[in-house]
Amino acid sequence: MEREDTELENEITLAGNALLSPPSSVSQLLLLLEKLENCLMRMDQSPSNSLQRAVDLAMKALMAKELLNHLDVDVKVSVALCFSQSLRLTAPTFSHDDEKMEEILQLIVASFENISDTSSPSYQKRVLILENFANVRSCLLMVDRKCYSLIMEMFKHFLTNIREHHPDTVFSSMGLIMIIILDEIKEIPLEIVNLFLDCIRNRNQDVLPIAQKLGERIFENCGSKLAPYVPRANYCGQKRGRDKLQDSTSHTEVVVKKENDRKEGCGYQGFEEEYREEDKRTQEKDFKEKILIEEDEDFQREVMKQKRSRKLVKPNKKPVVKEEK
Repeated sequence: MEREDTELENEITLAGNALLSPPSSVSQLLLLLEKLENCLMRMDQSPSNSLQRAVDLAMKALMAKELLNHLDVDVKVSVALCFSQSLRLTAPTFSHDDEKMEEILQLIVASFENISDTSSPSYQKRVLILENFANVRSCLLMVDRKCYSLIMEMFKHFLTNIREHHPDTVFSSMGLIMIIILDEIKEIPLEIVNLFLDCIRNRNQDVLPIAQKLGERIFENCGSKLAPYVPRANYCGQKRGRDKLQDSTSHTEVVVKKENDRKEGCGYQGFEEEYREEDKRTQEKDFKEKILIEEDEDFQREVMKQKRSRKLVKPNKKPVVKEEK
């Protein structure tokens, strides 16, 4: 084991030093990056201190702008894979500096953009990055840094690029990443809620069936977390004129219908009841603001005409006793 670690350390050190002055040829650069990838994939978590130092030096070389912002897509995916392997090795502590972490996360998220293209030479690397991101929960680094726009971008990549021909591991890794993130976010942005609601619309022809299935899987597991946001997301969507199609159905009705259509219990059981409670509270608040309580003999009769009103009791007045002179 010590001999193997020494060999790995030497190989990683050589690759890291070479990356300090990367070759201008894309093919030569890819060969160099693939050597580093293979070394990192051979390593187990929590490596020895000397081996970790070699990895850290190689990662610093990869943080050069000419590599992070390289024009070749395959080079950028290879760099992202090296970073994802580094995150796997150090999980759950993650040794990279905070200043560079967001750039690393942006590079990783960008690698998911064309994961639908299984003929791409970088396809298998994209899948490995996806699996690492899910398995060691390094996706939570985006939640810790409140990178909500980056999270939204990643979720869009997943729902846009998932395909029927993908292996199960791609579908399950995408779902796991989204569930982990949604469980940890304290206040879910409405844009993210709307993204999933748009995805599960029954007649949304812009969404592939496999993407609808992925969206439904999220509601099965995170329905109770998403439910309180649905009325507000639906209201904001209608204000922007998003539901003016002929087959338009409110986002809330779509979710409730899917809940009712299921014969077996699921992760968002009680979703309809939670929405109705939220809707009831909203209506009661509006009712209180609109109705001015008047103390007259027609008070009770007028209140009873209001739909969904709660029982209001007219306060008893104490009789005014005039003092005798």
